[in-house]
Amino acid sequence: MSSVKLWAIGLCAIGALLLVGCEPEPTLHLTVNETTDGPAAAPGDGICEMTPGENDCSLRAAIEEANAADTRAVIALPAGNHDVSTGSVHVTGRVQIVGDDPVDSRISGGSALQVEEGAHLGLSDVAINSVLLHVRGTVVAQRTATSLVQAVTVNVAPTGTAIFVNSAIGNGDLQGRPAVHNQGALHLRYSTITSLESVPLNNLGEAHLGASMLVRMFIQNPWGPTTYPVNPLGVLCTGDPIVSAGYNFTTNDTCSLDHPTDVIDAGFDGEFGVGGFWPAPGSSSIDAIPAGGLGCGTSVTDDRLGAPRPNTTPPAEPACDIGAIER
Repeated sequence: MSSVKLWAIGLCAIGALLLVGCEPEPTLHLTVNETTDGPAAAPGDGICEMTPGENDCSLRAAIEEANAADTRAVIALPAGNHDVSTGSVHVTGRVQIVGDDPVDSRISGGSALQVEEGAHLGLSDVAINSVLLHVRGTVVAQRTATSLVQAVTVNVAPTGTAIFVNSAIGNGDLQGRPAVHNQGALHLRYSTITSLESVPLNNLGEAHLGASMLVRMFIQNPWGPTTYPVNPLGVLCTGDPIVSAGYNFTTNDTCSLDHPTDVIDAGFDGEFGVGGFWPAPGSSSIDAIPAGGLGCGTSVTDDRLGAPRPNTTPPAEPACDIGAIER
């Protein structure tokens, strides 16, 4: 998929990629009602439960039931900390996980969410904490955050395709492992990659960025009170060249982005907040994309937390912020 085609995707097409099609299709609907981890009692019977007759549906059980279905499956994930710590969770079917809240519908547990070759996983309004997202198939995520400490957060295999819209990816790794390691096809639109003491993006495949932000930070005063200032000189990208669709933001030229609308600002600052990384007020990333640019206010009408895009105060002309958060 070319970068131009990706940025032109409308809401209907994005919905199709997220397995929520524009035309009716038989769908298995499952609702998680248990935050504890556990497998499905009888995958393929259409009933999500860990214990026969108890209707105790964990996220793992729901995914196993979805994998066994002969149609697409939509899993409703309520607010709560949904544990997947007993081992890797494998997606082999067509699965969409829809959270009730982009911050409080959490998947966690120190394991891996593995999307196998030929499988499709859609994510929306979900926060993934301490879980590796390993992509051998296709992942489309919107209003999603994923973070991991001392490891790669998103790993896209040579067979994988990962699309992130209005999403935040972050890691912290003192051994220098990147937040995103891409060997397949990676597409980011209105998204942010942050990394603490390591490289945000290592690209060994095909990477297309538009309206997205890459930020590297460092640990200051680890004995307290600890802060995480932006490291404007740290390497942001390694590996193969990245294709820019424009309106990307970096603090230096180590990503070699070459679109005339890309922004480099060594004086940039910001901090972590609800939903992801928030640029400081007055940042050059704010209101940098005019209405209509890369879908600003047309195909992209909200941010990581569901706030409207654009969010400009009149009499200023409507414009969108670069990255996952619209201030």
